[in-house]
Amino acid sequence: MALVLLLAGWVCLRVYRARGSEGVLYPLLLWLNALGSCVGAIANDYSLMFLPLAIIAVFSLRDPWFVRASLALLLVWWQPIELPIHAVPLLIIKLLALVAVGVCLVRRAEELSARAAGRAAPERKSTADAGATRQGDGAEPAPLRACALAALLPASAAAFAGPASAALDSAVAPPSAALGAPPSGTAVPGGGAPMTPPIRCITRE
Repeated sequence: MALVLLLAGWVCLRVYRARGSEGVLYPLLLWLNALGSCVGAIANDYSLMFLPLAIIAVFSLRDPWFVRASLALLLVWWQPIELPIHAVPLLIIKLLALVAVGVCLVRRAEELSARAAGRAAPERKSTADAGATRQGDGAEPAPLRACALAALLPASAAAFAGPASAALDSAVAPPSAALGAPPSGTAVPGGGAPMTPPIRCITRE
């Protein structure tokens, strides 16, 4: 009884921890039904009718040799002819088959978990690459490009800055206007070059 519970608990825990192991739930239920026949003091052979179904669902030639050997010995019980074999060897063969199917269940669950992890890794990588691309596209904001273009084209800086620059110029007067300095663009007495308005770049957040 204790060995049966330990075997069932170990297999169920390993299947539960394996991510994406929903594909082995049906064979797991078949195996648990077959394993439950070992709990009672008396059990008939038809109680193990679920075990062959579980074997067909989870067996693979990639399994270890002792799994294949245990399931090969089960053919002695599985065949329809009654052989002159004592009950104790047959009981041992059945128990070995139950353990072997439990190992198959754990291995199939781990394989499904590895496949699920392999499918999820490229998806996470593509999502991270897409986020990095979006951040790279926004690395140089529009105001900085506007300032660079305005520095290259001084003649059209006022028109490029837009209405916001005109509003800012009217709101904040330069100190030279208060001191009676000549307006921008006029000739300076004494033959100097005309004054040119400074270039302003209005950055919009």
